[in-house]
Amino acid sequence: MASEHELSRDVDVDLGGIFASLWQRKFTLLIGSLIVTAIVFVLLQVISPRYRSEASILIRPVDAVLTAPAAANPGRAAMPLDEQGIASQVQLLQSRTIARAVIEKLNLKDSAEFDYARDSSLLANTLSILGLSDDTSAVTAEDRVLERYYEKLRVYQAERARVVVVQFWSKNPQLAAQIPNMIADEYVRLQEELKRGAGPAELQKLEPELVALRKKLVEAEARVADFRSSSDLLQGRDNASLATQELSELSTELGRVRGQVSRSEAEAAAVERALSSGALDTASSVLRSPLIQRLRERQVTLNADLADRSTTLLSGHPQIQRLRSQISTLTAQINREAGKILASIKADLRVAKAREKDLIQRRNSLKAEAGRVDRDQVDLRALERAASAQRSLLESYEVRFQEARARQDREFLPADAFIFSRAQVSSKAYFPRKLPTLAGAFFGSFLLGSMFTLAGSILSGGVARDVYSTGNRDPRSKIDPEMGAGVIDDDLKAVSAPPIAPSKVNLTESVEAHNVHAASIAASSIAMLGRARIAVLSPEGDGNAEGTIVIARTIAAQGPSVLVIDMNVTGSGVTNAMLDTETAAGVRDLLAGTVSYSDAIHRDRLSAAHVMPVGLAPNELAVGSAQRLESVLDALEQAYDYLVVDCGATDIAGLSKISDMSTVNVINAVNPEGSEVQLANDMVVRAGYREPLIVRVDQEEREMAGLVSASS
Repeated sequence: MASEHELSRDVDVDLGGIFASLWQRKFTLLIGSLIVTAIVFVLLQVISPRYRSEASILIRPVDAVLTAPAAANPGRAAMPLDEQGIASQVQLLQSRTIARAVIEKLNLKDSAEFDYARDSSLLANTLSILGLSDDTSAVTAEDRVLERYYEKLRVYQAERARVVVVQFWSKNPQLAAQIPNMIADEYVRLQEELKRGAGPAELQKLEPELVALRKKLVEAEARVADFRSSSDLLQGRDNASLATQELSELSTELGRVRGQVSRSEAEAAAVERALSSGALDTASSVLRSPLIQRLRERQVTLNADLADRSTTLLSGHPQIQRLRSQISTLTAQINREAGKILASIKADLRVAKAREKDLIQRRNSLKAEAGRVDRDQVDLRALERAASAQRSLLESYEVRFQEARARQDREFLPADAFIFSRAQVSSKAYFPRKLPTLAGAFFGSFLLGSMFTLAGSILSGGVARDVYSTGNRDPRSKIDPEMGAGVIDDDLKAVSAPPIAPSKVNLTESVEAHNVHAASIAASSIAMLGRARIAVLSPEGDGNAEGTIVIARTIAAQGPSVLVIDMNVTGSGVTNAMLDTETAAGVRDLLAGTVSYSDAIHRDRLSAAHVMPVGLAPNELAVGSAQRLESVLDALEQAYDYLVVDCGATDIAGLSKISDMSTVNVINAVNPEGSEVQLANDMVVRAGYREPLIVRVDQEEREMAGLVSASS
C-alpha cells in the first residue's frame, strides 16, 4: 500500500532546474547559432538582389460630358464601382491579353530572367543535374515566360479605397519599373476599346433591322389613324374624346340649372309666405327690388310725418287723414310690386325646369354615345400600344446605333481609370534584407536550440520534483485515492480525542471530561482529514450558529478552502454573523434557478471562508427544486475542500438529504447535558450515521472568531 502510494504521488517541474540546464549549455547554443548565421550570410552573398516597383490606378467611372450621346442625361453622375466591380478590374489587369501585349513590347522572351530555359547559371545547372528543376522540353517558350511573369506580378486592391496597385519585382530595376507602367497603359487602352462598344461589322448588321422597324412603325401608326377616323373618335382637350368632353360639359350645365331651379323654388315660397302674412321684410327677393326699396323709404317718411303731426292735431284733421291715405296707397303699391316679383320668379322657375328637362334628355343620348366611344377606345388603345412599342423600340435602336457610330468615329474616349502614381526606378533592393535576416537567423536558431534543450530536460525527468518535498500544500490532494471508510474512521477517532491546543489548554479541560470538545480544537482535528463534508446540527434552536462559524473560520485559517452553507429554515445566524446582512442570494435562489453559483456565494467578512446564505427565493419554489440539492452539493465539493452545512434543528429526514456515511456530523451545544442534545445524538446513531461530535463554544473562542459583538 505504501509503495503504491509513493508511485502515485504528484510531481512538478522545477523551473530552476530548467534554467540551470539552459545555462549549462549556453556556449553550445551560442556556437550553433553563430554557425547558422554564418551559413545564412554566405547564402545571402550568392542570392541576386531583387528590385520592386509599383503603379497605382484609381478606378472611377467617368461622367463623359463631352463624349456622352445627346439622349443621355448630362446631369446624371456616374455611379462608383462596388467591391465586385473593383475585383473585376483586378482580374482584368492580370489577364493574359495584357500580359502578352507587355511581353511582346518588351521582348521578354529573350530574357534569361523570364525564360528559365536560357538560364545558364551555376545554380540552375546544378539543380538541373540533380533533377531538382522542372523539365522544360515539353513547355513552350510563351508558357515559360508567362509563368515567370505571373510569379513576379502582384495586383491587389488598396485597403478601403478604389485604388488598384500593380506591383512587379525583377533583378533589373529599370525593368521592374517599366512593366507596371506598361501594364497600366495597356489597361487604360483596353478600357477605351471596351467603351467603344460595337464594331463596324456589327453596325452594318444593325442597319437592315432599323429599316424594318421604321416600316413596322409607319404601318402601326396608319392603323391607328384609320381606326380613329372610321370610329369617329376625334379628340378634344386633354386627349379626351369629343363625346366624353361634351358629356362632362353638359353634366356641369345640368348641375348649374338644377341649382337655379332649387333657388327659384325657395325664393317663390319665401315671397308667397311674406305676402300671405304681410311681413314683406322677411323676403329677401322683395327687398332687393329698387322700386320697393324707394316705396318703403317713402312709407317710412310718411309714417314719421303722421307720428309728428298726431302730437298736435286730432285724428279727424284733414292733414292726418291725407297722410293715412297716402300710407295706405303706398302699402297697396308695395303689395302689387311683390306680386309682380313673385310672378317673375315663377316664370324663371318654369324656364329653368324646361331647361333642366332638355338637358336631361341630351345627357341620356350622350351617355349612349360615350359608351360606344369607350368601347371603341379599348381597341384604339391596343393599336396605340402596339404603335408605341414599335416607336420605343425603334428609338432605342436608333439611339444606340448613333451612339455606337459616334464612339467609333471619335478618337478620344475617357477610360474609367486614372494612373495617379506611376512606377519609379528603385535604387534599393527590397530582398534580401541582410541585417534583419541575419538577426532572425541568429535568434531563431538560438530559440530553436533552447526549445530542444528544454524538451530533452523535461522528458528525461531531470527537472521533476516531488510536490510535497518542497513544502507545497494542496489541500485537495491530501486524501489518498485508495483511502476508504476505515481510514476516515481512524482520522475521526483523533477528533473524538482532540489534541490540546498550545495556548488553550485551560479552555478544554472542563469539557473533555464529558466527551464534549471545544469547537476550535475539533475544527483543527477535522482539518487533518484534508477535505470533508461537515453537517452541523443545533438541536437547541436554529439561532445558535456559533459552533458552525468557529469551525469554518478555524479550518479556513489553516489554509483549506471552506464554504459554509446556511440551511436553516427559520434562523439566519450564520448569514447575519458572517455577512452582516439578511438580504443576500443563496441556496433557495440557486435551487430555484434564478441565480448562478457565483451570485449565490459570498465572502466572509472576517476570514477567507465563503458563505452561501439561505437565499431570498420563496421556500415553496426552492422545495420544488430540492432534487437538485444533491447535484449542487457534489459540484461544490469539487470546488471546495470543506463544506460546512449548518442544518439547524433538523430531523433525520432533513439530515438524510445532506449527510452520508462519510459525512462528519457535529452537534453544536450550549448545554451538552441537555435532553435536546442527547436526543439528537441518539437520532444520528440510530439512523446508522457516524457518531457525531459534540462541541461547545466558550467566551475566548468567541473572541478568537470575532463573535463577541454577535453574542452580545
